[in-house]
Amino acid sequence: MRRGCLEREALPLAAMVAAEFAGVGLTIIFKAASSKGISNYVFIVYTYAIAALCFFPFAFFFFFQRSFHLPYNISSYFMILSLAAIGIGSQLCGYRGLEISSPALSSVISNLTPAFTFIFAVIFRIEKLDWRSSNCVAKIIGTIVSMIGAFVVVLYKGPMLLPNSYKKPLLLHHHSNSDWVLGGFLFSIQYLCYAISSVLMTTKVIKVMGANSFVLLFYYICTTLLSTPICLLAETDFRAWTLPTDMALVAVIYAGMMGQAFYGIIHLWGFREKRPVYVSSFRPLSIVIAAVLAFILLGDALYFGSVIGAIIISIGFYALLWGKAKEAEIKKQIVVVGNLESNPYNEETRPLLQNNNHT
Repeated sequence: MRRGCLEREALPLAAMVAAEFAGVGLTIIFKAASSKGISNYVFIVYTYAIAALCFFPFAFFFFFQRSFHLPYNISSYFMILSLAAIGIGSQLCGYRGLEISSPALSSVISNLTPAFTFIFAVIFRIEKLDWRSSNCVAKIIGTIVSMIGAFVVVLYKGPMLLPNSYKKPLLLHHHSNSDWVLGGFLFSIQYLCYAISSVLMTTKVIKVMGANSFVLLFYYICTTLLSTPICLLAETDFRAWTLPTDMALVAVIYAGMMGQAFYGIIHLWGFREKRPVYVSSFRPLSIVIAAVLAFILLGDALYFGSVIGAIIISIGFYALLWGKAKEAEIKKQIVVVGNLESNPYNEETRPLLQNNNHT
């Protein structure tokens, strides 16, 4: 019984926390590598290629399973190709934002993803607005509050609460107000693209192809093939494609294996085992992780505006998640009631004495 509880609760919890550390670690290690001269264009191509290589064994495992068959729906493959293009644009904005601002800012803005997802779900008519429903009102209020928090983080730094006390941090960066605002804007575009990808992936790809590693393998192959010519045109200095330092090599390997492959497979597993609401509920943890690691490793100070904005975003974030969880609960109850009405005399609902009337 204890082992079953461990597998159901403790293992997903540990996996989600590890995934958040891996995701934040990607932003930290890129910030460190970019200060040593690595190009963000080179970084994107190499990390996508390594992530694709990591998924090959998983994909072959699924391919040789008798129960797994490659879908023949061409539109799904075309949709993954389109998602790859969106993902490349998202990464270009994100890494540029990291170059001029902070991983902590990236983690704060990433918590707008559920709000962006809700907005696009309404635009694509996946979600319907019902002002009489408490869960719909909660999602709307959560979205508005999250947006307000993002504006606070980006536009208001405030006094410094925690200056770096280390005399020699690994890296020391001073961000101007203009860079901070531009970084917040780029991160917003990044997670806006991510929200669009999430909606399209859920509605157009996973429904047809399922949630398996073959989908991620094909996605990373597409991103590698698409990003290579784009980044070659953007980075014309061929010497930049030779990794300048050992730190750059470590950063690329870590980003491909942990920041992309591990992070992706854990989230895919979490979607299947615990549903998207559970996976999303760990996003605010990345704010704390990023703030601590950026303070220790990068020499980033902590500002009052970032703290207040992060708190506001977290309140809106959990209000939106509460609305989603409430909606899922209502839908589940409707399905159960519908099953009972369609088959009121099934084995699960038949009275005990009626089940045993032959004894």
